[in-house]
Amino acid sequence: MVTFFSRLWGGHVSDRQIVQHDEFLQKLSKGDVIMADKDFTVEDLLPADVGLNMPPRVSKKEQMSHLEFFKTNSIASVRIVVELKMEQIKKI
Repeated sequence: MVTFFSRLWGGHVSDRQIVQHDEFLQKLSKGDVIMADKDFTVEDLLPADVGLNMPPRVSKKEQMSHLEFFKTNSIASVRIVVELKMEQIKKI
């Protein structure tokens, strides 16, 4: 379910700036979970009762643990649905 659309931002605006200035934080409720890319650096802005689901940061030299591998695959399968929904929205 899509629950938030930010307004369009031009130039070199970061995800952090959008989160801080586009009323995103006010729309979050206890128990919500945000799906984000690895470079989405807003954890410190989120309320304590809101989760952040993102792929683990693992260097290419290290092997993933079984838990990291499972989490990465789980996120990837959901991200496909999110990407498809974003494409549908762009076509509206």
